[in-house]
Amino acid sequence: SRSFATSQQPFHPTPSERIQATDIPCVVQMQRMLSKYKEREGGVLSLAQGIVHWNPPQQAVEEIRKALVDDAIHLYGIFYR
Repeated sequence: SRSFATSQQPFHPTPSERIQATDIPCVVQMQRMLSKYKEREGGVLSLAQGIVHWNPPQQAVEEIRKALVDDAIHLYGIFYR
């Protein structure tokens, strides 16, 4: 009989081709992509991984307030002014 593990040499199976072909998590992909833009003025705010107990940035809240007073924001489809 074949022994999969011994006290001297643990068994570490090779991941299947299907597992090896799996993409890296999207959060990791976003971090890599955004790292290219960190040096730009104003930086980049990633919304890829939100933290539920953090409020949105104040600038975003102000822009939403400005947008909500415009009646055109409440129209659908081709009915924009």
